[in-house]
Amino acid sequence: MVTDVREQRALDQDNSTVELTLKVNGIKVDENRMVKFGRITKATDNLGNALEEKESSFGYDYKDRNEVSFKVSAPPRKATALSTVEGTIKYFSPTLENKGKVEINKPLDKYNTNFLKGVVSDVKLILIDEEGLKKKKAENDAAFDKELEKFRKENAINEKVGGFMTGLKDFFESMFSFGSSGPSMGFYLDDPKKKIVSISVYDEKNEKVNNGYFSSGTQMTVNLNTAPKNTWKVVVMLENEKSMKEINFSLNNVFLP
Repeated sequence: MVTDVREQRALDQDNSTVELTLKVNGIKVDENRMVKFGRITKATDNLGNALEEKESSFGYDYKDRNEVSFKVSAPPRKATALSTVEGTIKYFSPTLENKGKVEINKPLDKYNTNFLKGVVSDVKLILIDEEGLKKKKAENDAAFDKELEKFRKENAINEKVGGFMTGLKDFFESMFSFGSSGPSMGFYLDDPKKKIVSISVYDEKNEKVNNGYFSSGTQMTVNLNTAPKNTWKVVVMLENEKSMKEINFSLNNVFLP
């Protein structure tokens, strides 16, 4: 059901958009079952013009309320309505059973290993032992290079990161120089299809202790309220065939403002 229609016009018609907000009925939406816009399959105005899907400036994130928004290219000013808008909504309901929710207990025992090994084949999330690698580098470059080679082999990291002595080494040295303004967990992230929805960290009382993150390329830093402990757990939410399904929607005669 359409709850809001907003038109934004620019001097360049290609930059003009119409944003629609929909209320999603018929499915349960809460903190464990979320929705977001999927894609447009067809959109036309009442003059017969085809309209294109437009990207959001901030992307489309999952929401724990039954509402989604998306943009299409604005029709000519003579148009009075969108005659047809068809597309999909993503419905995300992760559980331990469908492997949309992955819990990693005693995470500090798993430094430099892929948290998602055996769960999903095309995503790597590796918690970096930053302090340990810094010590190796302080010893000598040969010890550091040996540790990186071990890291590369154990995690099946190949030439797509630029080769062992260039891309991977640059990755760690960048992490060391960037640092963090407070307690954090640093990860090597390889997720080309953007399957990871969220990464959360919980303490012994099952209370969330992360408070934001920084991500750039294959580097991700999850900020924490206090220094990480091995009694905590990391929870990763993943899109897969069982945890996410696309629901079709169809709108007709949406009048323009």
